[in-house]
Amino acid sequence: MSEHAMTYTRHARYARPAQVDGDPGLAFVVGGRLVGALGFTFTDDKIMEMEGIFDPERLRRVVPEGAAG
Repeated sequence: MSEHAMTYTRHARYARPAQVDGDPGLAFVVGGRLVGALGFTFTDDKIMEMEGIFDPERLRRVVPEGAAG
């Protein structure tokens, strides 16, 4: 497995379904705090691209599943 893939594997236990820029994605929630997200680009219902999001301004627009808001 590539080192890049291993980065995400280590954080999988913190992943929660989320809305990222209005589309399905993943939020990484550690100790109740949103620390990152993955946004997906879809084509024909398939994930074509993934984007890691760690910028605090963009994270404000990530809505983890079950979050009040």
